[in-house]
Amino acid sequence: YPGISVSIGEGNDVRGAEEILRRGEADVGFTYLPVNDAFDAWELFRDDYVALLPKDKAPESEGPLTWDELTALPLILPLPDDGCRYNVDQYLLRHDRAIAPAYEVKEDSTVVSMVRRGLGATIIAQLAAEPIPEDVVVRTLPEPLQRVIGVITLADALQTPPVFAFLDTLKETWKQKSAII
Repeated sequence: YPGISVSIGEGNDVRGAEEILRRGEADVGFTYLPVNDAFDAWELFRDDYVALLPKDKAPESEGPLTWDELTALPLILPLPDDGCRYNVDQYLLRHDRAIAPAYEVKEDSTVVSMVRRGLGATIIAQLAAEPIPEDVVVRTLPEPLQRVIGVITLADALQTPPVFAFLDTLKETWKQKSAII
């Protein structure tokens, strides 16, 4: 559809896409699922959370980290209003783990850089950490954690033909990409 142009904007927090759609500033949003009934949504993909540790301070054991191994280093996390941070905080609560971060940082790239420098470890969505440097060790968490990324539109909104074309193209393209993976 060469006549259709697409603008991409970023929200600052976990529910930014929902607010932008409610205000009529966008027709389609990408966000964490689930969302409330005001939106139609479909899952695009799932992203595993992992622990990143400095290579020289990572445990030599194989498999998932133990809780003791995870808490042996200072924890570097995103700021409290970040969607990944919310997921990590909920994960820790579910597993009765009170782990206060030693550092709170806005940018994922800064978190990864701090891990590289040996300042601590982090729990981060794998795609947010990519590309993962060679001197950083990736380990699975003691218990699995994922974020579900989805596409949303306002449930009662009348969509224009270009929006339908975009959604159809996205679904078809993603279906083909998923088949390759």
